[in-house]
Amino acid sequence: MDMRHKMGSAELSNLMWGTGVKSANQNPVAGLLAEPGSAFLQLGASIEQQIQVIFKVLEEYDWSSFVVITSLYPGYNVFLDVIRSFTDASYFGWEMQEPLTFEMTQDEGDTRMQRMLRQIDAQVMIVYCSREEAEYLFQVAEQVGLIGPGYVWIVPSLTVGNMDVPPNSFPIGLISVVTENWKMSLRQKVQDGVAIIALGAESYFKTYGYLPTVGRDCKTSPSTPANNTFYRHLLNVTWEQRDFSFNEGGYLVRPTMVVISLNRHRLWKMVGKWEKGIIRMNYPVWPRYGSFLQPMADNHHLTVATLEERPFVIVENTDPNTGVCIRNTVPCRKQTNYTERKQQEYQWIGEFSTGDPVRVNLA
Repeated sequence: MDMRHKMGSAELSNLMWGTGVKSANQNPVAGLLAEPGSAFLQLGASIEQQIQVIFKVLEEYDWSSFVVITSLYPGYNVFLDVIRSFTDASYFGWEMQEPLTFEMTQDEGDTRMQRMLRQIDAQVMIVYCSREEAEYLFQVAEQVGLIGPGYVWIVPSLTVGNMDVPPNSFPIGLISVVTENWKMSLRQKVQDGVAIIALGAESYFKTYGYLPTVGRDCKTSPSTPANNTFYRHLLNVTWEQRDFSFNEGGYLVRPTMVVISLNRHRLWKMVGKWEKGIIRMNYPVWPRYGSFLQPMADNHHLTVATLEERPFVIVENTDPNTGVCIRNTVPCRKQTNYTERKQQEYQWIGEFSTGDPVRVNLA
């Protein structure tokens, strides 16, 4: 018999007081206890995981030069440190301009912020701040001409916040990274949260023959040893063929993340997916985000074929150690069929070309 039925809903509800599960937008979906010794699991991606995907997007489109803009929102130092660590350890050859950190409030006045934004000499901006701060930032950025075609803005999921109604100041083409459950309803998220706790309780019961008393009400402090033991049983759960393994920080170990962008209808649209260490973008060339978010027309795509005799072009794989092109080469991509779970998808594989240059001008 299923032990989740055997333990009863009352015992399960007691467990939910001592353990919390949060959705990707940081709202608790199961459990409600912030007492010492309690633990929250995040059904989302950590800021480190989001930065990893952001840099994969930058690599995909060869956006090597960028600037980081942050407010004083809690965690901005960690955000900067992770980016510095990533660029220092990478062979890609990043050109990170001096980060800008300042208060993003109207109390500081538009003049000072305009002066700081005018210092930017990059077309790609990575921003870390709250949703409210971002609204004001984009208003000022538009005043100094940093919004529109030719500029790419990227923000983490915490800046996006509520995805139903994007603020009017959010620019068309704004990019963010969220988990694949971004379109799930609150009901579905609650179901996942309760399932994680129920399956963890089942695992604990099979091991010890009883359930821990991790908390019975808001006034009773949970038993820390029992709580920690039960917490470990929550870290490796599989539910409906989905892996809910969590790391020590309480975040999913292998979250499937998607890259989203704000389209011309002011709706968030998925433009890429990160899964099992591979980024798959919908566009081999980033669309020309103008005022109407027009993707590139088909007549702007061109395939060049050459004979294998001088002058010729040699296409080789990237350096296996660094994953990037060697010097004096041109990045290119090869489209190959990628089959998984009986669904045909496409994977863009990075390569580089060498040989005599061939110049192609498109009207």
